[in-house]
Amino acid sequence: KIFGRMKLAPIKNPHSKTSKVGKMSKREEKVIMIQKTKEDVIDKYTKKIRVKKQMGGMTTGALGKKSDDEFKLGEKITKDSQAIKLLQEGYVQSFIDFFYLTNETTPSMIVPSQRLLEEYKMNKRRKDHLDFSEESLVKLSEDLVEAENYLREGHTIECLHQYEGVCKAYERLNDYETASYFYNRCLKVSKEAKYIDGEAQANMGLGICEEKVFNVFESMRYHEIALEKAIDGNLPDIIKKISQELVRVYKDIAKSYEHKQDYDRGLEYFEKCLDACKKADNPEMEAKC
Repeated sequence: KIFGRMKLAPIKNPHSKTSKVGKMSKREEKVIMIQKTKEDVIDKYTKKIRVKKQMGGMTTGALGKKSDDEFKLGEKITKDSQAIKLLQEGYVQSFIDFFYLTNETTPSMIVPSQRLLEEYKMNKRRKDHLDFSEESLVKLSEDLVEAENYLREGHTIECLHQYEGVCKAYERLNDYETASYFYNRCLKVSKEAKYIDGEAQANMGLGICEEKVFNVFESMRYHEIALEKAIDGNLPDIIKKISQELVRVYKDIAKSYEHKQDYDRGLEYFEKCLDACKKADNPEMEAKC
């Protein structure tokens, strides 16, 4: 019944218009790609469920009993069975997120730097992967469902807490690309709810992810936006926390210019670092700056 009512909005093809259309931005291309992926994924699993139902109707033996293999299949928890369950129960967003995570196809909000890619090749850095044990799959799907339920009910803070838990789990795996996807989800939820505290923390999370993949200027941009939000919202604790992150980012940028003997730019960022130290209420770091 759920599938009989489910209908996704059609994707508008920007190239179908007769009038001249400008080249799409990367963001627009990503939105279209994600929407297409959602349609493909839902279509794929809808077909799987139909086949499973048909197979469920088949019987073996004169008594009309299902085979032992069918019962065993039903008892085993796999990433496919959990994905199908989410879709059957109507949790479309959780299903899409679960599919991305368990197939390692999550759209990243950040672009890894060349330095990071080189470190991967040289085995200086490694990205760990999600444990696909039955317990982990159930926990992941439950966390996503809980977040979606909180969102439906308008409980913004609780929803963000659930998604932030997923972010932290992937940060522990050194998978900052996937973590960035959920920090961006936190940012969207916070913006829709006009929750400035959440906006500040989500931007800070994106800034940390960018820093971890060696994109220091992108990291600086996210942290500065986060600081602006925290100041606008008069959030002293978050101002200190973000400023502490900015101290490190500014210092790294300043030292990189110093290394290049570009002392004017180096001085500029050491001064930014000094200002961040004051906001962070960190006298020791302020003295070093």
